[in-house]
Amino acid sequence: MNAKRIPPTKTHAEMVSDWMEQPEFKAEYEKLDG
Repeated sequence: MNAKRIPPTKTHAEMVSDWMEQPEFKAEYEKLDG
């Protein structure tokens, strides 16, 4: 198991931005904010 690590192509903020476009994710995320 000596696979090369692939660097991320997106930042965390970019991933969250993409996820926020999904209504189900956004609804659950907003519940956490309380």
